[in-house]
Amino acid sequence: MKKTITQPVIKRMTKITLAIAAMWLMPKVGNAQKYYYNGSGTPDLITSWVDSVGVNPVSFSASIKATFIFGKASGSTTVHILKSFTIAANVIDSINLIIDSSAIFTISGAKLTVRPKTDTIHILSGGELVYDSKSAPTLTGKLHVYNGGTLALTRNIATIPAAIFDSTSNLVIGDGTDSITALPKMVSKGVYGNVTINTPAVTSSFGAKLLPNTASTYTVLGDLNIVAGRVTNSNPWPKKVVKTLSIVGNLNITGGTYIVCDSSSFNDQTKVQGDISVSAGALFATNNFIDTLIGKGSISVDGDLLHTGGLFGNASTSKVGGHINFSTPDTAGQVLSSTGFNNDVAAPLRLEVSGGNEVEVSSDIITNDTLILTLGYFTVTAGNTLILNKGSIGYSDTSYIITDAAVDSATMGKARFNNIPNNTLYTIPIGNDSTYQPISVQTADDSTSFTAYTYNGVTKNGTTLGGATQDVSNQVFSTWHIERNDAGKSPVTTVFNWDSTQEGSSFTGLADKDIAVYQNNGSGTLKAIATTGFNATDSAVVVLTTFGDFEIGNINVPLALKFVNVAAALKGQSINVSWKTTSEQNMTGYTVERSIDGIRFTAVGNVSANNKAANTYSLSDANYATGDNYYRIKAIDQLGKLTYSSVVKVSATATIAKSIGIYPNPVVGKVINIALNNQSANTYSIQLVSGNGQIVASKQINHAGGSSVNSFDVSNVSAKGIYFLKITSAEGQTSQTVLIK
Repeated sequence: MKKTITQPVIKRMTKITLAIAAMWLMPKVGNAQKYYYNGSGTPDLITSWVDSVGVNPVSFSASIKATFIFGKASGSTTVHILKSFTIAANVIDSINLIIDSSAIFTISGAKLTVRPKTDTIHILSGGELVYDSKSAPTLTGKLHVYNGGTLALTRNIATIPAAIFDSTSNLVIGDGTDSITALPKMVSKGVYGNVTINTPAVTSSFGAKLLPNTASTYTVLGDLNIVAGRVTNSNPWPKKVVKTLSIVGNLNITGGTYIVCDSSSFNDQTKVQGDISVSAGALFATNNFIDTLIGKGSISVDGDLLHTGGLFGNASTSKVGGHINFSTPDTAGQVLSSTGFNNDVAAPLRLEVSGGNEVEVSSDIITNDTLILTLGYFTVTAGNTLILNKGSIGYSDTSYIITDAAVDSATMGKARFNNIPNNTLYTIPIGNDSTYQPISVQTADDSTSFTAYTYNGVTKNGTTLGGATQDVSNQVFSTWHIERNDAGKSPVTTVFNWDSTQEGSSFTGLADKDIAVYQNNGSGTLKAIATTGFNATDSAVVVLTTFGDFEIGNINVPLALKFVNVAAALKGQSINVSWKTTSEQNMTGYTVERSIDGIRFTAVGNVSANNKAANTYSLSDANYATGDNYYRIKAIDQLGKLTYSSVVKVSATATIAKSIGIYPNPVVGKVINIALNNQSANTYSIQLVSGNGQIVASKQINHAGGSSVNSFDVSNVSAKGIYFLKITSAEGQTSQTVLIK
């Protein structure tokens, strides 16, 4: 049936036609005007920013409630914004709008609408769309932020626009002012590029929620940067949904607070595939608003976790502890470093390694919850201590605590186990890069504390000695160090365990009665302790009342000779070489050797061995050369095995200036040579002092006058770094800086 057009309809169509004509005339003043631009060069107000690049930004102030429409609703016009432009009117995109590099397009105080599904706003690399409006945009079409492009949200809106974010695009929330008081929420299953949050006015737990109450995984393809404000992905009670924020790049906290916690029995999780860096602000895995958030969260990191400033750990008001999991399978290792790990006893964090890698603990870390060794290692680097107040679980020969040290080096980290219960055989799961070497302790005292470390290599009474210069066929190629930290006095049953690959050829297959634990307890000798029980499967049991360094060896074969001091001094027409020894058994004698270059040595003379517990020897050399003379002592046992002392140097010139010198510097080999040149007879007190004023090594030199070189053993100094060597006598004090490598 044919329809009849009525008069009212004709009137309405006439009004629409007139309105369209009026819009193309585009008056610059008036109420509720609609402005179009279709790329034809009109009106002049628009062509100025389309065709002119690099001139001053243009502002379109629409206090008249105007609507700005780019192109025709049915057209296919493409418009490039080539320079910065600000508009306060409603903006409708009915074309392909391109915000080019170096252009900032700001929508202020109105609303953005992208209507047709075929049309898109493109934000290219270097371009930026600043949405400075409280009205949520309507995006039927696409808002695409390309790599290097930026979408900035600077006013309160409920939800982040559902844009397409390329992997290195930028989403910026906040401009560092109080213009945003609650974070917009990510969309469900949202994928974003780099995200920066700079919202100092966001302080409440509800306002800080970045994720909606929808169980899903939300992905940041680049970095998440927290500059200011509070950020959390947690739920208020009683919501019980599990949400994961996956960060492919890094989590960088330079200010503000980032919180991962949940009020349910589940954990909200932040998964970081890159590094976590906290230089200011705070990173918490537990809540700090007990009125609304009472749960815990989980942080999983595949890279390094570096805390150099601000707060890291759990919040001071937490009631439930969180979880930090090092989960990467990268065998190169991760780093855990903190300037002050906050692990409060009330709600402690649980640390776990599960990826099969090494987590290098490069600062002192205190754990108040159980350390979990699912798969992998916590490696305590040199000079640092991992303190465990609740022990560890999951340890095995593929998951333990490595006390970091290279072979032949006694410089390592330490593991301290506190609150050990009484009458319980308690395992301290330590080892090195290649082997698992745990010890177990049991005592009647309650809440005991032990510090332990172990390393491949053997020692001369605690001074590291590598296999290249020592026959270790009669022992296990390993050293354990045990310190007791509490005041308990009860004997400690101690079990040493090693790997069969560490056994010397003469040690393998020894009868139980021939196995001994050798102890250096600071007396200057290695004391053999018979085992009260021995298991042929690589373990030995002893009862200890004193502690120190321990080795395992054949009870019938003495271990390495110890040179306590080697000195050389010019006296009259000869150079006197003197030395002391301990642990001397089955020795034939000593040969004093001299060199003029420190490399090629020749014999000077021989001295027979006394074979006593402590010995003092000397030999005078009248045939020294003018200039530098280097001396060392060669020890020869009854089987013909050789052991060499450290090397000392004497300068035999016509006139020796009065001075005190040290060498080498930097220190290598754990020996410092102290040259007393033309010094008066005196007692010289030597102290090695750390940067915090602690005396870490000391000795006295009874100098008979003239010139001498004296060796100073610093092998007990575990941490590398800068130290101060103080030399004091009745004539005064001198101090020199030394570097121990």
